[in-house]
Amino acid sequence: MYSINPEKESQMSNTTVCITPQFQVNVLGQAETNPVRIEMNQCCCDDGANSGASVPSGAIQYFARKEAPAGWIKADGSLVSKQQYASLYQAIGDMFANKEMDTDIQALLKFDDRNKLIDLISGKEAVLVGTANLSTEQSKFGKTSLQTKAKGNYARFTVQSKFNPDAFTIEGWHYPMFTGHPNWIFGMNASAPWGEIGLGIHSQTKAPMVWLAGPGSGFICEGVQGQANAFPEARWYHIALCYDGATYRLFVDGKLAWSLKTELKVNIPDNTIVFSVDGHDPIYADSAGGYFQDWMISKKCRYQAEFTPPGEQTGSSRPENTELFQLPDLRGEFIRGWDDGRKVDAGRVLGSAQASTQALVDDDVALAVGVIDRKSNNLLELGYEPATSSSVQVHKLTPSGQAVGDAQSLRSIRPRNLALLACIKA
Repeated sequence: MYSINPEKESQMSNTTVCITPQFQVNVLGQAETNPVRIEMNQCCCDDGANSGASVPSGAIQYFARKEAPAGWIKADGSLVSKQQYASLYQAIGDMFANKEMDTDIQALLKFDDRNKLIDLISGKEAVLVGTANLSTEQSKFGKTSLQTKAKGNYARFTVQSKFNPDAFTIEGWHYPMFTGHPNWIFGMNASAPWGEIGLGIHSQTKAPMVWLAGPGSGFICEGVQGQANAFPEARWYHIALCYDGATYRLFVDGKLAWSLKTELKVNIPDNTIVFSVDGHDPIYADSAGGYFQDWMISKKCRYQAEFTPPGEQTGSSRPENTELFQLPDLRGEFIRGWDDGRKVDAGRVLGSAQASTQALVDDDVALAVGVIDRKSNNLLELGYEPATSSSVQVHKLTPSGQAVGDAQSLRSIRPRNLALLACIKA
């Protein structure tokens, strides 16, 4: 029978009972009579002032609760202050940042559940006006996107470095709701009396409409229409407006929808991009309802010919040497011990991610031999998830010979598991 010191009993709600075995088994299989010692230690996961005092910064712990305890932070890939979490930054540094960020990117607003309204280049947040917000109603990537609404409910963001009129690309994903005329997509310039880029959709022709303010007092182009029916329905479109110093081009889903040859440079005085309103006059122009995700401004022309829109989000983090650093994102992830020279999982860098093992399923076109039919089975109930790659070729054997399929014939597989909240010690 075990006993607990009465003086410690009142602390039970905020302590961990650590049971340390103090017995041995002799050669006859009989237990020695040494007792079990019960130690009372402050729990590393309570909400008291000493929470996790003995746990080093950077430690990972899982909790059966929805919020992180005091002294811990959700390991959700967020950007946090180097100054506020100095000990944690000293421990992990920029291990989980993408150091291959393109230096020509001036702003990157993902508008997803992970990065919220934060620009991944500057660490600054976009400003929501009226009832514009992050919504789960539509999303191209992740679970949320920026939602704008009619009657002045829009978003704006001021780029921290000067917009480059000599060469640029403004691109991102937009889901129009066709609630205005024109249905404004985005604009540049939110305050100055002159100067703008404006892009909208004509409510009748579904053609793009483009406004470019000139270096003087006139427009380079004013509300000109591009290809009719470029936006035939309410769905996600990849949009890219580019200039290479000689020609302005607008691409919709990688297809050229409008172009204009001129060496006149657009006049952009205040470096502010606005979503769903006219760039020249956002206060008075009616905003349009719609959704936005993964918007990027670059100081170079990225597209001069038709292209395939990106199948995944652009980049994943900001460069180093800023005021913020990135936490690991352990949401929905399994953890694997780092190889550290053992050569079981050779070549892995500490903190690096690894794709799941892919299983072949029938793609319903070229029937594969000896695999599960995805049309006749509920693959989600069987534990299969969509493939982690969206652009892959799969060589397989069918009754008529070899065939090549795509990611539709792949699924990720997983073991049984339990969902808990992953946190990192601050």
